[in-house]
Amino acid sequence: MTTAILVFTFFLISSYCVLILRWNKAWNQIPVFKSDETHAPIKLSVIIAVRNEAPVIVNLLNSLLQQEYPKHLYEIIISDDHSGDNTIKITKDFFLKYQVDNGIVIEAKPGESSSKKEAISRAIEIAKGELIITTDADCIHASEWLKSIASYFNLHKPAMICGPVLMKGDETFIQQFQTLDYTSLQASGAASLFLNKPLLCSGANLTFTKHAFYDVNGFEDNLNIASGDDTFLMMKMHKKFPGKIHFLKSEQSIVHTSVSTTLKEFLRQRIRWVSKTKHYDNNYIKAIGGFIFLVNVFPFVLLLMGICKANLYYLLPVYLLVKTIADYFFLSNAGRFFHIRLYKLRFIASGIIYPFYMLALLAGFLRGSYQWKQRQHRI
Repeated sequence: MTTAILVFTFFLISSYCVLILRWNKAWNQIPVFKSDETHAPIKLSVIIAVRNEAPVIVNLLNSLLQQEYPKHLYEIIISDDHSGDNTIKITKDFFLKYQVDNGIVIEAKPGESSSKKEAISRAIEIAKGELIITTDADCIHASEWLKSIASYFNLHKPAMICGPVLMKGDETFIQQFQTLDYTSLQASGAASLFLNKPLLCSGANLTFTKHAFYDVNGFEDNLNIASGDDTFLMMKMHKKFPGKIHFLKSEQSIVHTSVSTTLKEFLRQRIRWVSKTKHYDNNYIKAIGGFIFLVNVFPFVLLLMGICKANLYYLLPVYLLVKTIADYFFLSNAGRFFHIRLYKLRFIASGIIYPFYMLALLAGFLRGSYQWKQRQHRI
């Protein structure tokens, strides 16, 4: 029994280290892109599905108006997802005040289907751009964001471009925990995409051709799933256009978004993301997700073994030490691109808390429902 535990522990943590090293190598191999000053006259449609975004919508619109891209070559489409506040009024007033000729508002109609995917689909139907770019209302964009996307597309002509997103807030522990967690998702998603085994992407910075969207029948087959407007679409395009899904590793294209302000909101957000995994038909994604979950909750097994078998007390600290070193190596590397500072003591504390965080996500998943944007969703 003792030998079996030792062998399995060694196998699990060594396999994890191999995976992290592979992702780290792939991350380093992704070329850093910097757009030039020239670009072909390509029309862009920036689409934002909104629901009760009154507190943040003006910041978003200001960042979109400050883009270093010809105004006649991009349009801003705000598509309402049945907001209960004055998001749409604020948007219309903003467009009128600043004479935004390239701004369009799509109001949700009574009886119309209510979901983010439906709101995006309605916007794509009227979009005039060759490239569709989705982002979220709580995001802020660098002035070179659109220019970098257009420049990259003109050079490589991919079907889809997954862009980097930085989730950051104040330097409190819980907020830095969110930053590290999201950065790990970003870096692993980019690395796996480079290895042609895509795992995830973010709809806060996602670009695809309108032609490709309709070629894969858009969000058809997953409209009833509340989350996944980004990852499901990416997986469908990967099947249809293998090798044509790229990650844009460019500081110019980083989209900034804020961390959740409360622990409850943070957990609800992550449970929403996890909820879509049961609908994946990709065995590789399920296997990687299951493996990562096992690696992160295995410390509870080692703790129990250490209590029951005194001669195994050392396994837990050794396991956590090796995992922490591997994680720090990978995240410090990715953090340099995102300009994230890693505090060593907080990083160690995050590693200790992470198994409890994973169990909280599992409990939320097993509960079978979650609340998001004033809606109750079933998993």
